Amino acid sequence: MSYKVVFMGTPDIADGVLEKLLTIFDVEVVGVVSQPDKPVGRKQILTSPPTKIRALENNIPVFQPDKIKKNSQFLSDIEALKPDFFIVIAYGKILPTKLLDIPKYFPINIHASILPKYRGASPIQECLKNRDLKTGVSIMKMDEGMDTGDIISIHEIDVDPKDNYQTLEKKLITLSNIAIEQFFSSFKNYEVSFTPQNHSEATYTKIVAKTDGLISFNNSISEIIGKIRGFSLWPKAFFFYENMQYLIINADSVVENHSKECGLVEITKNEMRIYAKDGYILVTEIQPQAKNSMDIKSFYNGIGKNLHNKII
Repeated sequence: MSYKVVFMGTPDIADGVLEKLLTIFDVEVVGVVSQPDKPVGRKQILTSPPTKIRALENNIPVFQPDKIKKNSQFLSDIEALKPDFFIVIAYGKILPTKLLDIPKYFPINIHASILPKYRGASPIQECLKNRDLKTGVSIMKMDEGMDTGDIISIHEIDVDPKDNYQTLEKKLITLSNIAIEQFFSSFKNYEVSFTPQNHSEATYTKIVAKTDGLISFNNSISEIIGKIRGFSLWPKAFFFYENMQYLIINADSVVENHSKECGLVEITKNEMRIYAKDGYILVTEIQPQAKNSMDIKSFYNGIGKNLHNKII
């Protein structure tokens, strides 16, 4: 038996799952729904999301509605595909009941956290910011709430202390692909069950803003490194000095007692330290405003030496 699936998702993590779905023998992706194309980069070039590109490469119809609620044409188009399931990951919109009722069986959401922890838009960032030791993927039957549906399965992995957004996302794509393949195998064997979430234990994440990347060196080393790791894709962690922005692309940390002022920079051609309240950040890659990212030796030989013994 082949199951018809409408896939809904936009960014890279969704594209990684879509790629896997296209290889599952008894799954036919009959439509892909993504967010509209958006301007990207300094030149604001209108760019298609990766899921749309993959769908078009595989001759799959693509839908990019600005709005879903009260969009009768979109509902009719999806209904005409006669899907057995929706599979939704990182789509970014709450789906109305009229849409959720379309699949023959039910809509499925893949969420990159161990629910009910980290419901919402930025579970990977929040996990890294908080320096969690474990995370995972939750497969749930969707309802109208924000990640509130009954759990079908949860799959856990360890978080490496050096993971950033990009490396952890790759691990979660792999885990999501294992989880969704197991789901279809279980469904064929009538082994799928549903467990309500404990809503009293729910925590929520928010849409990340560009300003969230700003570092305060009055904070703890753990908080600063969490921000560097969690926002490594976007908006990146940054600080300002003399009206110039510096992005910290990569860094390690040393926890130690010291008497130096928070924000003090010590830099040589081999090492860059920035002190916080309980240690220092050891910056290994940095990107000054309007320049490419670089290692510390390159940075020091350019403008970096001017930061030595400065408070930022």
